[in-house]
Amino acid sequence: MSQLDAKAFEQMISEKRYDEAKDMLRQYFDNELGEEEEGEVYVDAMADYLAMSNRINEAYLADMNDLKAKLSQVDNMSEDITKSIDAEKIRGDIQNL
Repeated sequence: MSQLDAKAFEQMISEKRYDEAKDMLRQYFDNELGEEEEGEVYVDAMADYLAMSNRINEAYLADMNDLKAKLSQVDNMSEDITKSIDAEKIRGDIQNL
């Protein structure tokens, strides 16, 4: 079984190159196991795969949480602008009376 370049994998995650990281995992796990390796190595490989997949998912989740926070800020700014516009409209309406 070939070795996975953990440093390159982590760099892809840090650079948000998630699809490339997934491809790297797929290539790593596409290799067939020999008869002598099937037991313990297969379990270890699956544990590694799950750990790395979880790492990708954690990175996705962190990005989604950042995006959610930014969208919340945009919503707050939009509300402030709307309130400001409404206040100006009301002032204008009062002056026109």
